[in-house]
Amino acid sequence: MTNFQALLILSKSKQKGTAWETECVRYLQSYTKHEFMRLPLVGTKDVGDIRCIDLPEFVFECKNRKDALSSLSQIMRETEQ
Repeated sequence: MTNFQALLILSKSKQKGTAWETECVRYLQSYTKHEFMRLPLVGTKDVGDIRCIDLPEFVFECKNRKDALSSLSQIMRETEQ
């Protein structure tokens, strides 16, 4: 397998995250009429998942978890880092 082929194969969790982020972008764009974009993964310098292009200070962290409400404090800690 080449490096290119390996890049094309995403883990299930990455596929799930990408699909959820894409759905969130579509929802936010239709609901607010602002343009949003998914942000690239940048490792430890990651600032979030979605940015509003018109209002760049607004960055969203997307979580697709069944237990999102019960793990909200953990999610908030991750967001603040």
